[in-house]
Amino acid sequence: MVFGNIKVNYKEWFVKVEEAVKQAELKFPGGEGINKRKFAIDVINAVVDVPFIPEFIEKEIIGLLVDFCIWIYNRYFGKRWIDVKPA
Repeated sequence: MVFGNIKVNYKEWFVKVEEAVKQAELKFPGGEGINKRKFAIDVINAVVDVPFIPEFIEKEIIGLLVDFCIWIYNRYFGKRWIDVKPA
């Protein structure tokens, strides 16, 4: 999708979300869900920027994507998805 002269690559966004969620799961094994979520949001926000969206809204959008990714993993692979999900 293109906004003016800015091209938004959604596939790249979702790959970054998935990578960040995996990093967070490995960094905070077991519990600490809020720390995992914050870590994943910070990792994604450091590499992805949408210049026409205010930062606080961007973080909320990233947070929703992180929540959705984790929900899918938990739903289809179980709470210990990091041990069973194929790479």
